[in-house]
Amino acid sequence: MAAVPPVARYPDDLTVPFTEYSDIVTALNSKMQQLIGNVAIRCMPRPRWAVRTTGELLEKLKDEVRTGKSVILQDTMGNVERATNVASLLLKNALGLVFTQIGQFKGQELNVDIKLPGGKQTREELPGQTIHRILFDSLFKPMAKHISIEKVERETFWKDSVTFGMRTKYTRTVHQASLDSSCDFTNIEVFPSPLGSGDKKSHLLMRSKSDGGLLVSYHGLERDAYLLDGHLFVWMSEENFATLFSGKGKDCLEEYESLVNKRMSICPEEPVRKAWALEEQGEGNQQPQ
Repeated sequence: MAAVPPVARYPDDLTVPFTEYSDIVTALNSKMQQLIGNVAIRCMPRPRWAVRTTGELLEKLKDEVRTGKSVILQDTMGNVERATNVASLLLKNALGLVFTQIGQFKGQELNVDIKLPGGKQTREELPGQTIHRILFDSLFKPMAKHISIEKVERETFWKDSVTFGMRTKYTRTVHQASLDSSCDFTNIEVFPSPLGSGDKKSHLLMRSKSDGGLLVSYHGLERDAYLLDGHLFVWMSEENFATLFSGKGKDCLEEYESLVNKRMSICPEEPVRKAWALEEQGEGNQQPQ
C-alpha cells in the first residue's frame, strides 16, 4: 500500500494520494499507456500540430509513447499533455547535511550535474518503488538498512516542451529520509576533492581579477566525495545544495569537473578510482622545482 504514513497521508473522503489521473496512467502497463497516448495524440487540435510540429516530430512522439519515454494523456478539460513523474531522495545525516549527487562518470569522464539522487518513474511503478529500484536495491544497497523514510512531499509544475510544443506536467515526489549514525562508510570508496590544497582544504576560491578578485565559497565541493557505481556524492548543507542547484555556483562546478577530467585523462585505461590514485601518487613523487 502506498497511501499510508510515512510515504503519504491516509486517504480521506476527498482525496487519495497517488491517484491523480496522470499518476494512474504513469503506473499502467505498456499496452494501456500506448492506447491512452495514441488516442490523446489523435485528439490534438490539427492547427496546433500544423504550426508547431512536423510529421517527423509527430512520429517521434508516437515512438516515445511506444517505448515508454513519454506518457501522453488528456486532462480533465480534454487538453493533451505529457506527464513526467520523478522520485528523489532527500537524505540527511545527524549533522543535517544532505547526501547530494554531484555527477556521474561516463567511462573516464565526469559529467557534473547537481541533484538529489533518484530517477524517473517507469511503467507499472509507484514513486516508492522507483526509489527502491534505483537506490535501495542497487546504488545505495550498502547503506539501505540504515535509511529511514520520514515523510514524502510532492510538487507539480507545468512548462511547454521545446521539442514538441505541448504542455508537460512534471511531478516530483521527494522522499525525506535520515541516515542513522551506525552506518559504516569505511567500505564505500572515497573520491578526494580536486578543490583546495593540502590536508586542510581551503573553503574559498579566488575569482579572476575581472570579477574583482573576490573570495567565494566552494559551496561544499571541497569535501571529499563518495564513489558509488560511477556516481559521485558529497555531504553538503541544504544552503550549499540550493546554491549549486540554482546555478549560482556554476564557476565552482565547472572548475571541479575540469580538474577531475584533467587528472583522469592521465590514466585513461585504468578504472576511475585507480586512475585517480595513480595520479595523486604521481604528484606526490614529483620533486620540488
